[in-house]
Amino acid sequence: MPLKRRVVASTAIVILWANVHGGTVPIGILVYATFVGLSRAGAVLNIVRRLLLILLGGLTWFLTPITFHAATMWWLHFRTASRMAVFNIEWRPLSIDAGPQFVLWSTLLALTLVAYFFLLRRRNGLLPPLYREPFAFLPAFALLVTMFVMAPRTHAYVLIFSTPVLALGAGVLVQWRRSAALVCACGIVALVVWNESYMPMRYGFGPSRESFPTESVKFIKRAHLKPNMLNGYDFGGYLASELREYRVSMDGRCPLFLDVIEEIGAAETKSSGEADFEKIYKKYNFNFILWPLPAIHPSIPDQHAARAPSSRWAIVFMDNASIVYAKRIPEHAALIRAREYKLLYRGVSAALPALSEQFDADFRKRFEAELDRCLSDVPDNIYCLVGKAAFYRRRGQVREALQTMRLLPAHMLAKPTVQSTLKEMERELW
Repeated sequence: MPLKRRVVASTAIVILWANVHGGTVPIGILVYATFVGLSRAGAVLNIVRRLLLILLGGLTWFLTPITFHAATMWWLHFRTASRMAVFNIEWRPLSIDAGPQFVLWSTLLALTLVAYFFLLRRRNGLLPPLYREPFAFLPAFALLVTMFVMAPRTHAYVLIFSTPVLALGAGVLVQWRRSAALVCACGIVALVVWNESYMPMRYGFGPSRESFPTESVKFIKRAHLKPNMLNGYDFGGYLASELREYRVSMDGRCPLFLDVIEEIGAAETKSSGEADFEKIYKKYNFNFILWPLPAIHPSIPDQHAARAPSSRWAIVFMDNASIVYAKRIPEHAALIRAREYKLLYRGVSAALPALSEQFDADFRKRFEAELDRCLSDVPDNIYCLVGKAAFYRRRGQVREALQTMRLLPAHMLAKPTVQSTLKEMERELW
C-alpha cells in the first residue's frame, strides 16, 4: 500500500480507537507511528520528515470528538474559569516516597533505554521495524514516560512498549553464559519488587477487593435491585463484565457516556448539588447507586450527603471498595427495612463513636449493632473492623480488640499508625 494511503488508514484507526477507549494520547500516537514506521521500514528519512510524521500522529488525536471537546473545555477554563469534569487529568507524580515502586519503575525505564541503544548498535536487525527508527522510538518513549508520571493508568502502555526491547536485550545476554544467571536473578527480583509495591501483601488471582466492588456485585445479584444503576466511573469496566444484568451508566469509554459524566461532574461542583443530583436521577431513572466509598475525616464534609441524602436513599450494603444506595421506592421497601445502615458511613468515622463522648449510649449501641451486621456480611470490612475494635477497647476488652485489628488486610497492618495502635494494645495486655 502506498505511504499516503497508509497515513490515511492509520489516521482512521486512531480516530476509531480514541472514540472507543476515550481519547488516550499515548496509544493513539503509537498506533499511528507503528503503521507509518512499518510502511517505511528500512527507508532513509530525513529528520524533518520524521518529526512531521510524529507531529501528524499527535494531531490526529485532536480529530476525535472527546479530545476536541476536552481541549475546548480546557481553553474555556482559563478564559471563563468554568470547570468541566470531562477534562480532569489525574496528576500523581512518582516520588522517592513511593519506595520500591519508584525504584522498580525507574530501573525498568533505565534498562529499556540501555537495552535499546545496545540493540540499536549491536543487533539492529533484531528490533521491530518501528523501533529501528530512533526518531520514532525516542519521542514516543518520552511521551509515554511523561504520561506515566501524570497518570498511573498508563503504566500498562509503558510495559507494552518496553517489553520487546527488554526481552530482546535479555535474549542477547542469555546467549552469553555468564549473563544467564544474572538475567534470571534480575527477573526474580523485579517480580518480587513489583508484587510488594504494586500489590502489597496480596497474593493469588482475581480483582483486588479494595479496588473493585466484588462483594457489592454479589449482593446486588442476590437483592435484585430495580434498574437503572448509577455506578462509579472506575467500576464501569468491571461491572460490564461481572454484572451483566444491569447496564453501566459510565465507564472508560468516555464518548458513550459523556452526558452523564458531564452532568454528574457539574452537580458535584455546585453548592445546590442535592437538587441537581435529583434531576439527573429522574432524567435517567436511576434507582440504585454503586459508588466508591466516601472519604471520612473530621475536616472533610460528608461527600455523599448531597449525592444520596438519607431522606431519599438508604445504604444497604458496603464492601472495601464501594457502597450501595437503594432508592426509597416501594420495590425496595422490604429490602430497606431489613438491611438499611442508618449510621455507618453517614459522615461518621468508624472509631469516633467509641472514642468521643459527644455520642450518647443509645447511639453507640445502634452504631455497634450495625458494625456487627456489617461484619457478618463482609468479615474483612476495614471500616467495620476498626470500629468494632474501638468498641472492644472502650470496654476494656483489649485482647478482643487486638484480635479484631489483626483481621485487617496485611497491607493495612503494615501502616505505621496501625502498627502503633497494635503496640499500644500489646502493652496494655502485658
